Amino acid sequence: MVLRYVAAIVPPADILERVSKLREKLGDLKTAKVTQSPHIRVAHRGGYDPFAGWEPAMQELASKTNPFEIKLGEPEFLGEFLLAVPIISPELIRAHNESVKVITEHDELLEVRTEEEMQSFYESQSITTPYLTLATGVFGKEGFLGTNPMKKKILKEAKAALKGATSFTASELVLYEASIFGTSYDAKGIIQLGTQQLAQVPVDFRQPAIAA
Repeated sequence: MVLRYVAAIVPPADILERVSKLREKLGDLKTAKVTQSPHIRVAHRGGYDPFAGWEPAMQELASKTNPFEIKLGEPEFLGEFLLAVPIISPELIRAHNESVKVITEHDELLEVRTEEEMQSFYESQSITTPYLTLATGVFGKEGFLGTNPMKKKILKEAKAALKGATSFTASELVLYEASIFGTSYDAKGIIQLGTQQLAQVPVDFRQPAIAA
């Protein structure tokens, strides 16, 4: 599914630096590739069509969401191709659930959808396990699910890189929009949680464009 719009929490600079250094090491092992800059998805809207209600919906979501704590679990393999950090945050789940409501309220096209189409929409909005992506790839011939020395080495490196980074406070929501071909995403605005104030992305913003 193509996600034209994404709203995410971006970790603070110290955690971004840890992830960056870890990725450099994994790149040296020639086993991983980085397909995203570090972020934790809160809300999204799929499909190719423009959505005029995206920014108003996210402003409403931000105004209903005060800054909250995000706890980082230990790095682990999620599925066969993903090395990530599970996120522990009831507030994040609540913010995501609220995002589905506000997106629905601001999307006029949903008013003409059938019940089956609406069910499909809600399923497409689901986030079951929030996580922070570290890297993707197939590590070793047996992949993530196999038992091999490379897998153990990578997990050890990941745990060492994030040792002591246990939590941070989420205070802003970053809005991204996909390129016309959906191959990359650019930060389009930042909203401080607890407000509706949408600001432009600073030139020195710590987060480069995320890739699809």
